Amino acid sequence: MYSRDLISAVSDEIIWDPKVDCVAIDISADGGNVTLRGTVGSSRDAQEAKRAAERVRGVTSVKNELRCRGM
Repeated sequence: MYSRDLISAVSDEIIWDPKVDCVAIDISADGGNVTLRGTVGSSRDAQEAKRAAERVRGVTSVKNELRCRGM
């Protein structure tokens, strides 16, 4: 899967997941390695975004660099 396709698939999965406030998440991919950056509302949002990304076919690892608001 191309990086842009993987980014799109991860973005769709995160947007679809009602447990994630995804307003400010930037996604990058290098092969199957995905990095999540940006700001979310809580540590739970960060954890759920990582789980959502891990569910996507083609993702081999997720580096979670999300920060919670107020940190």
